[in-house]
Amino acid sequence: MEMSFKQVEQVFVERFAIDEKRAVGFRARLQHLQRRAMPSGVKTGKGKRASYGWMQVIQLMVVLDFLDLGMTPDIAVRRVQQSTDQIIAGIHRVVSRFETKRKLVNAIDAGSCSFDKAEYIVTSAAVLSFAGVAGQEFLTVVDGRSFFRSLTDDPAIEPMSAFVNIGTRMMLVANLVGARMGLTPAETADDLKNWLDRWANEDTLS
Repeated sequence: MEMSFKQVEQVFVERFAIDEKRAVGFRARLQHLQRRAMPSGVKTGKGKRASYGWMQVIQLMVVLDFLDLGMTPDIAVRRVQQSTDQIIAGIHRVVSRFETKRKLVNAIDAGSCSFDKAEYIVTSAAVLSFAGVAGQEFLTVVDGRSFFRSLTDDPAIEPMSAFVNIGTRMMLVANLVGARMGLTPAETADDLKNWLDRWANEDTLS
């Protein structure tokens, strides 16, 4: 899958229901992130427009959610750059939990993911305003049961955490990507799953 900047912009305009009055500001935010090398690995060359794949879409998906939570751009970008592999691995686990292709297609078509298949990014609320202590881990990706336990069993996490359901986010964004690319939910499911499987087998894939 290869998308242009304009197509990616339109995906996230729809994702956040950006109206015309806010569209210019939102585009400026995306361009601001671009200047910070977010997303990373955008394929460009002499006479070639920027090209975005699943990795870049996933990075933007999480960065924009972090910004929506109140995280500063510098910290949001840094955390996603540091944790991209962890985030993609979580999404790979989500997709792998669908027992059949039809169930994955239905989830993408609905733009939602059930609790038993979801993964969650859990991040310390400390990163909403500052970088924190050097070397301290602020972000983890866990399944639904582990996420629920973190809210009930660990007093260090329970009162000061922010989270993103990347299972549901991925299904919603995949739906919007497919629509923008003219793909059916089944074609989108195949493209996403094949990319994730290649990523898992090759460890690094842009």
